[in-house]
Amino acid sequence: MSSPIHIRNNNCIFLSPTELVGRGCHHVRGRALDEDEDNLYSHQHEVSSFFILNNLQTSIYIMQQLNTSYSLHFSPIIDHSFIGNSNESILTTSRKHSSFHTIFYSPISFLKKKGLTGNDTYSKKNIQYIHLLISSYLYLLNTIHILQSQLHFIHSNITENSIVFTDSSHPLLSDFSLSFNFINSNLTEERKRDLFSATDFEGYPFSKFVLCYLQSASSTYRHKSSLSSANVLDICSLFIDKYIGLSASIFSSSQLETYKNNCIFSLTPFINKPISSLCEEFIHKKSLSWDIHNTSVIYLKLLHTLFSGIHNSFVSAFTQLLIESIISFESDIDLIRDKFCNILYTTEFEMFIHTATSLID
Repeated sequence: MSSPIHIRNNNCIFLSPTELVGRGCHHVRGRALDEDEDNLYSHQHEVSSFFILNNLQTSIYIMQQLNTSYSLHFSPIIDHSFIGNSNESILTTSRKHSSFHTIFYSPISFLKKKGLTGNDTYSKKNIQYIHLLISSYLYLLNTIHILQSQLHFIHSNITENSIVFTDSSHPLLSDFSLSFNFINSNLTEERKRDLFSATDFEGYPFSKFVLCYLQSASSTYRHKSSLSSANVLDICSLFIDKYIGLSASIFSSSQLETYKNNCIFSLTPFINKPISSLCEEFIHKKSLSWDIHNTSVIYLKLLHTLFSGIHNSFVSAFTQLLIESIISFESDIDLIRDKFCNILYTTEFEMFIHTATSLID
């Protein structure tokens, strides 16, 4: 059986569906699932596209590189079949897990409700909930570190939908449809267009927003060879306007102004230089902050939903850390982890309890 990808010095060279299969149908596992096993898996039948193939090929790469340990941090496609002589569709199999929304948002109404049982029960459940919030955030930082340091990949699409949880409440990353190897210097123009073709930029890291916006059909800069200082100001203003729409109730005006200045500062070195050099820099270096940014946005929204209007030193410090990691384009995972652990160590245990019990006030 030929491998769906060639691996050379930790770089992936992705193959087409025809090269993947060679023939009309290909199974990874090579045996049928019995009924008990099948209950543990979900199956999806989709039309072949760049995104499903990228998800599949990245999944295979992760499993090859990490062997059985992949399941500690990732939930990839574990089985697939191409259907039809022209491979126009594909059946994929993945392990079933709980969604981020089920874990963190579904219990909120229950936690805030009074009267069903005593406060002691609620306090215990709330403390467990806060503990899971904290531990899952730290665990995801470690997962991102593994993805980047061992696999040299950027997930590029961490959302609430791409984070799932095992029965033991460990968060896993799934959906690698926009993932790419950031040290691979052989990304074709076609592949770049596919990776950065999005037109809905909500919540994007700034450098990814720039890449997608420059390639957008509606962008006035699509056919420009370089950017002027006026172009830089226009792009940064457009980006911040979108962030105001997304997070006006979370970010202060001064934080957004700092964010805008940081955006301008990051683009200024590329004024009057080829846009191609900007793209290379953003793909291979600036992208290291994207997964941290997206994870920070997810937990920032969760904290805002849970504790809006509640004054609490732990929540305030955690919120500030998340905001700083976003507006400073932070890519140093160890630094963020150390800062977060410092928050945990310097927050009084009574304040931690108050954070949990405040959910029912």
